[in-house]
Amino acid sequence: MKKIHLYLAFIFCTIVLFTGCYPTGDKRINENEISNYVSNANEPNDSIPSKEITSFSETSGKIDLELKNVKVSLELPDYAENSVNQISAEMREWNEEKLKSIFFNSEQALSYSEYENRYANIKCHSYETEDGRFLSYEPGFIAYYNSQKRRDYSYPMISSSVFSVDMHDTFTAIEFDDFSIAQAKNTVESYLNKLEIDNLSDPIVYSITAKDANKYFDSFGEITDKHGNPITKWTEQQQCYILIYPFQYDNIEFSITRENYILAIITKDDLIELTCSNLVSSSITDENMISVQYDAEKALNMIIDKYEKIIIDNPINIVECKLSYTKKGNSSSLLQQYTPVWEFTLKSEYDDIGTRMSQIYVDVQNGEIY
Repeated sequence: MKKIHLYLAFIFCTIVLFTGCYPTGDKRINENEISNYVSNANEPNDSIPSKEITSFSETSGKIDLELKNVKVSLELPDYAENSVNQISAEMREWNEEKLKSIFFNSEQALSYSEYENRYANIKCHSYETEDGRFLSYEPGFIAYYNSQKRRDYSYPMISSSVFSVDMHDTFTAIEFDDFSIAQAKNTVESYLNKLEIDNLSDPIVYSITAKDANKYFDSFGEITDKHGNPITKWTEQQQCYILIYPFQYDNIEFSITRENYILAIITKDDLIELTCSNLVSSSITDENMISVQYDAEKALNMIIDKYEKIIIDNPINIVECKLSYTKKGNSSSLLQQYTPVWEFTLKSEYDDIGTRMSQIYVDVQNGEIY
C-alpha cells in the first residue's frame, strides 16, 4: 500500500490550492474575438453552430449550457451599476498584550520567538504555552492553534483542502446533536469581537464528521506521521465545524481563495485553530471609482471562449460567478491595492484525484483574465 507522509500530503494540498493564484502577464482577450455564447436574453447566440451546443436551458435566471469543453450551471449576479470602487487598504495591526490576554488568559509561562516576514523591517512574533497552544502574528495575520490536537488528528489535511475540494460532495452537511452551528458561531465570534474584527460576511460552515474525516484520510492511502506511525483515527470527540468568514467592503466580498479570510476549526470541547489571513483595516485608505467595462455576462462568455478554443482532457463546469475584490500584484507593502473582478468557480472531475475546485478572474475594467 502506498505510504504518504502527513507533511507531504499537506504540502501537496497547499500547492494544489495556490498554484496559479497571481497574474503572470497580460491575458486580455480582444473583445471583437469573443463568441457570444450567452446573450442578453440568456439564450444561445445564432452565431454559435448548434452542433457545438449540447444543451441549453434558462429557468428563473439560472443558465444551464453544455458545450464541447465547458458546462455552465449558475446564476449570474444581479449587479446593474456602471461603476465600482477600486480600493487601497493597510494590513491590520495588532496589540501584543491584548492578543496574549485573548488567547492565553494572561498566562505567564510563554516561550517567545520572532523572525523575518514579507514586510520590510517588521518582525513576525510567536508565543507558545507549555501545553502546546501556539500564537503567531504579524500585520494582517494571526494564527492560533492547539498544536498537539491539530497535529495528532491531522486537521490541516482537511482545512488546507477547503478551497480545492468539493466540500459538499466530500463531507456530509449535518448539525451535531451535542454541538450546534449556532454554538460554534457564538464561540468563534466571541474571539472576533474581542479582536474588534467587524468587516465580515456571514460564514461558510462545513461540518466534518468522524466517519467522513476517516474516509477522506483513507483516500490518500496509508498516511503516516514523521515517525512512520499511522495517523490517529477520529472519534466523535474530534468531529468539528470549519467556519470561513470572508472579508467585505461596501457589500462586496474579498476573494477567500486569494488568501483573504478568517478560518476557524472548532469542536465541542476546544478551538482547534483560528487563522486570520491578510486582514485589512476597517478604514479604507483610498477609493478610486472605475467603470465596469466588462459585465458578468461578457466575462462569462470570455471564460467559455478561453476553454472552448483549447484542447483539454477534463471538461470544466462553471458553477458560480460573483463580484469580488482581489489583490493587485504581490506587493510587500503594508498598503495593498484591491481591484474588483468577476470571480468564477470551476469544477473539474479527474480519474485519479476526484473532483477539484478552482477559480478564475476577469477584471471588470480591462477584461484581464487571471
